[in-house]
Amino acid sequence: MLANKYEEKREVVAKDEELTYAMMDGSMCLIRQEGWKEVKLGRVFKARDLLDIKERGTVRQSEYVAHLGSRTDFLDKFDPLVLGQVGH
Repeated sequence: MLANKYEEKREVVAKDEELTYAMMDGSMCLIRQEGWKEVKLGRVFKARDLLDIKERGTVRQSEYVAHLGSRTDFLDKFDPLVLGQVGH
């Protein structure tokens, strides 16, 4: 694992280790016989999982969710990650 390999160089870069980062993005995909649909992707990680390895930001652990369908269905899956109700 990357974190183990560089353990001696590990340094937490955020002061508030309980800070949660949430990222979302989407991309259009052509689905056969259905047309274009948006795939949504979310990533959530804690500040305590940020590492500074050789001046390159690295995240030790993240939680992901991907969804093909409506925005509301995606958020039903993503919101619990952000609120810390699953994972970690």
